[in-house]
Amino acid sequence: MSVSQEAQILRVIGDMKGEVGEIRGQLRELNHALASLTQKFDTLALQAAMNISLPERVADLDRRVSVLEASENKRIGAMSLGGWVLKALPYIVSTGIGAGIMEIIR
Repeated sequence: MSVSQEAQILRVIGDMKGEVGEIRGQLRELNHALASLTQKFDTLALQAAMNISLPERVADLDRRVSVLEASENKRIGAMSLGGWVLKALPYIVSTGIGAGIMEIIR
């Protein structure tokens, strides 16, 4: 093997060392990114575990809202009846007075 061939082989080996170094650096970056993602997934899993009762709580709140709506509808109905009576009261009283006067006149 000649000196020029040895030099060329050494140059190729040096280039390969550089490329291997770059690959190692990229692997290190991927390792850090993977560790970061793992930590984020762990956090998400913990938050999901903390919220496992959320559907039950929503269903409970839905039942409570339904009860409150029914109560409010009853209250509004009672107020409507009371309002109607108050509006009709002058007519009822005047009819009663008129009927009383007619009885007195007869």
